[in-house]
Amino acid sequence: MKLRRKLTYLLAGFAVFVIAGTVFTIYSIHGLIEDSYTTFTEWMAFSGEVANLPTALIEHRRSLISHVRDAAPLDAQEHASHDLFVRTLQSSIDSGRRAWLDRPGWPDVVQAASAYAAAASRCVNALDQGRQAEAQSALDEVAGVADRLLVRLRAIEPVVERLRAESVARLEEANATVLMMGVVLLILAAALVVGGGMLIGRWLMAPVQDMQRVAEEFRAGRLDRRATVFRADELGQLAATLNTMAESLSAARCDLHVSEAKYRALFQNLRDAVILCDGEGAIVECHDGDTSILGVAATRAVGRRLTDVFPEWSEGAVDWPKLIADARASDRLFRAADVELTGSHGEGEPPVADLTVYPVSYGDVRHVAILLRDARERRRLQARVRQAEKMEAAGTLAGGVAHDFNNLLTSAIGSLSLIESEGRTERTLDRVRTALRACWQAAGLSRRLLRFAHAGCARPRVVRLAEVIELILGAQDEAFFAGLEVDTHLDRDVAVCVDKDELTQVVLNLLRNARDAMPGGGRLSITVDAGPAPPDGDRRGETFARLRVADTGVGMTPEVRRRIFEPFFTTKQRTRRRGTGMGMAVAYAVARGAGGGIEVRSEPGVGTEVLVFLPRSDGAPERIDAAAAAAPAPRGGKTVLLVDDDPMVLHTCTDALESLGCTVITAESVAEGQERFLEAGPDAVSLAVIDVALSDGCGLDLARTLIARDDKLGLVLMTGGESPIPEDVERRVLARLSKPFRLEALSAALHGAAAAEGGMEMKEFT
Repeated sequence: MKLRRKLTYLLAGFAVFVIAGTVFTIYSIHGLIEDSYTTFTEWMAFSGEVANLPTALIEHRRSLISHVRDAAPLDAQEHASHDLFVRTLQSSIDSGRRAWLDRPGWPDVVQAASAYAAAASRCVNALDQGRQAEAQSALDEVAGVADRLLVRLRAIEPVVERLRAESVARLEEANATVLMMGVVLLILAAALVVGGGMLIGRWLMAPVQDMQRVAEEFRAGRLDRRATVFRADELGQLAATLNTMAESLSAARCDLHVSEAKYRALFQNLRDAVILCDGEGAIVECHDGDTSILGVAATRAVGRRLTDVFPEWSEGAVDWPKLIADARASDRLFRAADVELTGSHGEGEPPVADLTVYPVSYGDVRHVAILLRDARERRRLQARVRQAEKMEAAGTLAGGVAHDFNNLLTSAIGSLSLIESEGRTERTLDRVRTALRACWQAAGLSRRLLRFAHAGCARPRVVRLAEVIELILGAQDEAFFAGLEVDTHLDRDVAVCVDKDELTQVVLNLLRNARDAMPGGGRLSITVDAGPAPPDGDRRGETFARLRVADTGVGMTPEVRRRIFEPFFTTKQRTRRRGTGMGMAVAYAVARGAGGGIEVRSEPGVGTEVLVFLPRSDGAPERIDAAAAAAPAPRGGKTVLLVDDDPMVLHTCTDALESLGCTVITAESVAEGQERFLEAGPDAVSLAVIDVALSDGCGLDLARTLIARDDKLGLVLMTGGESPIPEDVERRVLARLSKPFRLEALSAALHGAAAAEGGMEMKEFT
């Protein structure tokens, strides 16, 4: 039987019993009480009237005697009292008739009372009518009847008292009967309740208590407990469902633990820092990023307010409490870049972060997530990109200026060299030589510009860094190091692959800067060793050669240190020999071009340390020898095609070649060069001198076209910068002239062309 039907039957039986018992009890109690109460009321009223009647009779008789004696009629009030007494007497007689019909002695009382009432009424009427004699006669009758009535009343007083006691006893008996019925009904109801409770406990309470116990076990996390299925009723089905739910919860909790472990691992290994705050700004969870930008362990931060853990953040531009409140109250995503976290934990560069704030809901509880991505590396990269762009722009400008400048210097130097060779007086020669020295100083500046612009003629070779340093130090006079204590630590096994001239320029620039930073003397330290890659490079893990030049000079401020690699920036007084502002820019360009870098450390009043990083080479180093002597100038017999887009260079070189006995065919562009070559005819031109950079194209394309037409044609290339030569052209290039160049260099180039058949390699001249 279903539990619902059992409980329905039980409740129906209990309801029927309650209703029937209640109705029976109410009607029984009502009958008993009504009968007992009526009898009791009548006897109590009658006994009271009988007890008061003698006193009232005596008072009434005395009143009548007084009025008859005085022959005074009754006033209105006395008439009312007389009427009230007569009615009371009549009422007592009527009550006595109902209760005493079968009692002995009561008829005498009724007869006497009726006679007294009649005589009293006649006496009152006679007084009102002034008949004194009639009133006296009626009064005498009243006195005789009153005596008899008093006697009769005193005779029945014990009987009346006994009857009143009997009525009280009957009432008490009725009360006892009602009480007994209530007790019996209560016992039956209790029995029904106990029986029903036992059945309810068996059918309902035991299964519910068992499920409650199991539910408490579930709440405590022990999902392996199971409820007992007592019967196949509704509670049995509920217990089975509870067991099924426990199995599902156990499986879900297992999945949840796996998921939580996975996301906890992800959270704890995030690259960025994450802070989770509640609505009051208290930290709920905290994770420091890979860069430790927070500097606080999670165990110290959780449970405390954000502004208490990081009080220095309040000094910045972000109103953290307001930001947290706004993010929690809305669904918007708040972003901010380059937020300075004032007062960093620890020393060094203050933390700068990209900030992301957004709301996170955990069920019905709303939190705020603060994501902090360390922006210091990005800012350093941006600074390097800006520096590289700045250097590239300056390099492009410098390269263009140097190229045009070299053309001008080539023409000037060539013309002055011709004047020098034809000079008639010593005074004229002195002036020409002074002009030539100025031109070569300008050429040196042009070369530095080209090196900075990566447009110089870079010729990397493997050299020992220590040998280059020793050669440079040995070439300086004593005045260069006056007042300085020079300390060297050179590792002779460290070799690099770099342009020797550019490396020399870098070392000289560093030495000059160190010397100029110590006008009052000091210590100059030069170290060559091997070490890790530069910190801002992308070749970490490799071994680099390191050149360290340190001084104990005046040092640099942070502002100067930030601008040290800018072209033409200098803190020195600009003079003829100092302060061009290109030294460190060239050093930076050379180091970066070789695949390395430069790091500068400096403090005002302490000194400066410059570290130059160059990729270490395992190749065989080249010995450093003196420059070869210039070749003698050949004379006569060559037809030379000279191609240059600068008219002054073209004119100067034409004069120089003709002075060497050559026949010169000139052209100012690629198209004109091809045209002149074709006009000269086959095998007419034995040598072509071509500028690499022409206004209408590349001189290498012209060279490729010419050697395709004449495979015996020799080539001499003129360049104002770095111009890689393709292999198909390089095999026919006999010499290369770097602008500006001396006439001796042009003569040497022609000599190299003349000796080409003897197996002479391509050489470079300036």
